[in-house]
Amino acid sequence: MPLTPAAIPFINDAIAQTRAKHRSKLRIIGPDDYILSGARSLSLSRKHLDEVFDIISEQIGIKVCPHKVRHAFSTFSFSMPNVNPKDIMNMRGHKNIDMSMYYNLGSAEGMEKVANTFNDKLLAEK
Repeated sequence: MPLTPAAIPFINDAIAQTRAKHRSKLRIIGPDDYILSGARSLSLSRKHLDEVFDIISEQIGIKVCPHKVRHAFSTFSFSMPNVNPKDIMNMRGHKNIDMSMYYNLGSAEGMEKVANTFNDKLLAEK
């Protein structure tokens, strides 16, 4: 997933903390390790991450989960002008554009635009 410049210091801090935890346990971070790790330098479980997202959801008043963040990324990306769909596909790690489009949920504004355009075309033909 792409990061905004503001997120980079937080990610770098998480990496540094994870390296320190691993070093204290005489472990080296491997390619299958997660940046987010628990006190024992083990990757956080899916259950733990879901609990973290539940706390965030409660605080902001919107249900958020890791997978839905990926859906949102696709939806927002496909609605941006001058964005190459192949770039979105590559950022998502998909092998074909159809899978990336599957995650594009559309928007209320987009559906309204489609309905209005459809109605305008029908009325113009009369």
